[in-house]
Amino acid sequence: MAIARDGNGNALGGIRTPQVEVPIASFTGEQAGEGNAAEAAGDDCVFRFLDKIIVKGRSEPAEMHEIVCLRSDINDESKECIKIYDAGTAHYLAQEWDRAIAAFERSSRLEWNRPELNPDSHETPSTVLLARALRLKASPPQGLWTGVYKMETK
Repeated sequence: MAIARDGNGNALGGIRTPQVEVPIASFTGEQAGEGNAAEAAGDDCVFRFLDKIIVKGRSEPAEMHEIVCLRSDINDESKECIKIYDAGTAHYLAQEWDRAIAAFERSSRLEWNRPELNPDSHETPSTVLLARALRLKASPPQGLWTGVYKMETK
């Protein structure tokens, strides 16, 4: 099954994030390594862009996505969480720290795997980027900002 693409080469389907609506690169829907989960899932799953990271021991960034749920199972709170999180990510990438922080604070209260709903969950994507935005506000990045986070531990 081939992945349908828009005029920019981005995979169609799912929620259209700021990164896809105003692309600086193409999101192919393909994943590194064996197999292709996005292609296998087709339009049955909702995905969320999480982050761009460089894993310890690597030099190239990788885009991280989360499989949220089956499209038929998504609820309004999850849709709103994704919308706010995506806005926070756009502010984060633009170094608009206060706006990113406000968005991640709001989305963290809507996360479907937040600690008060899942005691085994100690953090969510929103709380991870909230903490990072707070650190970057206090000590802004110098030089060219790509938004890529370099992991120092595995």
